Amino acid sequence: MKVKGVVTETDYKRLLDLVQSIKIEPGKEGYVRMLWHELKKYKLTPSSKVAPDVVTMNSQVLIRNLKNNEEMIVTLVYPQDASMTEKKISVIAPVGIALLGSKEKEVIECNGPSNAIRYEVVKIVYQPEKFGDLHL
Repeated sequence: MKVKGVVTETDYKRLLDLVQSIKIEPGKEGYVRMLWHELKKYKLTPSSKVAPDVVTMNSQVLIRNLKNNEEMIVTLVYPQDASMTEKKISVIAPVGIALLGSKEKEVIECNGPSNAIRYEVVKIVYQPEKFGDLHL
């Protein structure tokens, strides 16, 4: 199996617990299963050793839609913290799954309502591990 990227051991454990305990809302089963399937592809690393250019949970990321060049800063969060108005993207949303473990300058792809959407990870604005915020 090809390695997708890097995920911290802490994020992996929390996401594994989430996948195993989440009460799946009708229509969301596919996304939870997709996250579960993707988690198997990551290389695990201690939080203290993750590179600063890797998207981890609670990272703020500047992304660019490659179709229209629109840029926005989003935060990758757990489902209970998701908010479209605050641009907090759930890790079980297609773009959230694609963001996890990606690196700066990488192009990611996720399924949109009618077709695949491609984004460039322009810059990681904030990564908790880089700033020692390991409790997030």
